[in-house]
Amino acid sequence: MRFLVLFLLLIGFAGALQAQVEISSFEQFKAIADTSANAQKQWRKQQDLAALTTKSAFGNVLNPRVPVSASITNNTNLAVNFIPAEIFGGPAGTFNQVQFGQQYVTVLNIAPQFDILQPKHIGEVKSARLNETLQEKTVAINKKSFHEQLNAIYHNILSIKAQQDILRESVDIAIRISKVVDDKFEKGIASRSDKNDAEVNYLNLSNSLSQSEITLQQEYLKAKSLMDLDRELSFNQSIWSLEVELMSVAANGELTTDYYRTKELFQAQEFKNIKLDHLPTLSFFSSFNWQNNSNASFLDSEQPWISSSFFGLRLTYEFPTNVSKLAAFGSSRINYDIAKLETEHQNLQAKVENQRLTNNYLQAVQSFQNAQSVFALEQSSFTSSQDKYDADILPLYRLLEAQNKMINSKLKVATEKATCAFQLQNIQINNSIK
Repeated sequence: MRFLVLFLLLIGFAGALQAQVEISSFEQFKAIADTSANAQKQWRKQQDLAALTTKSAFGNVLNPRVPVSASITNNTNLAVNFIPAEIFGGPAGTFNQVQFGQQYVTVLNIAPQFDILQPKHIGEVKSARLNETLQEKTVAINKKSFHEQLNAIYHNILSIKAQQDILRESVDIAIRISKVVDDKFEKGIASRSDKNDAEVNYLNLSNSLSQSEITLQQEYLKAKSLMDLDRELSFNQSIWSLEVELMSVAANGELTTDYYRTKELFQAQEFKNIKLDHLPTLSFFSSFNWQNNSNASFLDSEQPWISSSFFGLRLTYEFPTNVSKLAAFGSSRINYDIAKLETEHQNLQAKVENQRLTNNYLQAVQSFQNAQSVFALEQSSFTSSQDKYDADILPLYRLLEAQNKMINSKLKVATEKATCAFQLQNIQINNSIK
């Protein structure tokens, strides 16, 4: 029985490990998210739709149509025609009543036709290609935003885990201080107030550690929701292992600019298509007919099928009096003008955004370097304060103040380093996604 329980526990533990996703780098985190997130799958489907539109536009250049129709007619009472009687040898000025046709008529018609020259449809092929490129740029913009969200979550998690390590060390220090104060209290050296202050210091740090765990779990939930992942996540990378020192990097992304350039080209082609729609259309038409006539029944096998056919060319031109077309022409021209203004604006915005990303990284590196210097000083001050307190030449509140300053400065180092890594990764995302 004992072996069975142990075996079941081992199976459960192995299953838990298998269900957990181990993440050791941001690149791995991105790769898993790109595979699992439904948003990515939806964007790929949108690209498929754009590609299908392009194929349809190619097929629509000739616009082939093959209408097929069949009919059966029962002439229950044939129409009466009046024929001059003199044709049949009768007196002039009189008419004979004659009925033409047969009662049962079956007709089959096939009318193949296609456009030889339809300028608008040719222009629509170019529009479809530009729309496909535009959709690719849209997907890239969505992907960039998606990766930026992942970047924020990933480095938040690393930052919180680093802060937790610092808080655990601080709790251990608070415990040691409490023991020293308790000893002094037992000896009558420390007051009840000092004993309470040491306990409060420990409780506050413990509470901060507990709160950080809740915050960390919230970030895990964000990650799983964004990735559409129903498995537990484990982040193995440490914020201290990241290289974030000042590097010669600069943001140079042009994704949004490319999007608006493509959009301008698309609107220009749409405007051109409206104008092409006013040109004549040359088309081929034809008709093939088979007819079976009988007074006995439909599809009478005793009666022959009578065939007829014709084909020709048709040149069609519509005078520009259609109000809808005139309105479409005006709207398309306005949309094209708007697209040109958007492109001009975005060219400037892209330069500003690239400079902003570069400045954010440089600012983060400077803040990180400053935080390191401050921490070194606060750590030295705490060590000195601890020695003085042990020698009974420094009050407890000054020691606790020194400890809190040291803790806050080290937490600042962790958050600033995470910010550096986050800003550097933002630049890499901005530069890499085209």
